[in-house]
Amino acid sequence: MLRVEHVNKEFHIGGQTIAVLNDVNMELYDGKLIMIMGRSGSGKTTLLNLMSTLDEATSGEIWFEDRAYSSLNLHEKEKLRRYEMGFVFQSVALIPVMNAYENVDFGLRTAGIKDNRGEMVREALDSVGLSDRMKHMPGELSGGEQQRVAIARAFAHRPKIIFADEPTGALDTAGGIRVVLLFKELIEKYGITVVMSTHDTGLAELADVVYEL
Repeated sequence: MLRVEHVNKEFHIGGQTIAVLNDVNMELYDGKLIMIMGRSGSGKTTLLNLMSTLDEATSGEIWFEDRAYSSLNLHEKEKLRRYEMGFVFQSVALIPVMNAYENVDFGLRTAGIKDNRGEMVREALDSVGLSDRMKHMPGELSGGEQQRVAIARAFAHRPKIIFADEPTGALDTAGGIRVVLLFKELIEKYGITVVMSTHDTGLAELADVVYEL
């Protein structure tokens, strides 16, 4: 599904060049849970941002199916993110004035989906075990429940791939394992690919593929 070929990323800060990623090569396949592991500052978030078109590599190439990122303009990259990718963040990033149902529906509206949104929202929340909490505001949900709403929002429009940046970072060990097991259930049910970054080595045994930076 996605290939990373000889990718390098440098940042220029205060007259210095900081090399964050050096000659990274990866192959990501359909229907897999892929973990990118490494200590803080190793470049995990940077790599996710490159693979999801949120940032550009200094050199090298990334392919999504048959599309090279260097050949896509800003509008084409936006369409790729909107329709074929989903995003889960460590900070959850739910809209606090919207309940769980409205947060997931907002994601569908952002993806440009007009038909059957209500059914898609209910199915997504049911898939993460929150069908009875859809009218609750984020402040009325636990941290783990908020993260499950964020996951429902990320996959409700049926993307091909979900990028999750430290999605278990704010949870305890048990909560983190539950999130990863939920990802695996969604992969099995919907055939999506999930790429998540983590520094928790205890989660590695649950992954199909592990890349370490």
